[in-house]
Amino acid sequence: MMKTLHANGDVIKADRVIKTTDAIYCYTTGIVEPIAAFTGIIDFSGYTLIEGEVWDVPEPTQEERIAAIEAAVLALL
Repeated sequence: MMKTLHANGDVIKADRVIKTTDAIYCYTTGIVEPIAAFTGIIDFSGYTLIEGEVWDVPEPTQEERIAAIEAAVLALL
């Protein structure tokens, strides 16, 4: 389902819209790199999704995945 991001007057449609602590990245299926990226954001008030849409969470980093696997293995021991 496409999401609609309003970014300081611009409208961007994307499959995934990821919000981090200081950035927003917009991705479309089949394209590896973001179709739009807003970095260094201090005030997010100019960035909104259409009502009812929610921000996507970032994919875990390789380090986070490894830590989760290690924790699961330790829990099994």
